[in-house]
Amino acid sequence: MYMNPEEQNFSTRFAPFVNERNVMGIMDELSEAQLHIGQNVNPKMVFFDFSLKMIVLLKN
Repeated sequence: MYMNPEEQNFSTRFAPFVNERNVMGIMDELSEAQLHIGQNVNPKMVFFDFSLKMIVLLKN
């Protein structure tokens, strides 16, 4: 996969926060958000809930 310099910079700085303790939780939350959006749940509510859950996952 090719990234532009801005994307490469972001991924380099973000990588330390994703590890073996939280990667499965992140994948689960992404799947749940995708499912909810597919079921016509309000996207603003889905992304707000997702962002709160991501904060918790990334802090651990």
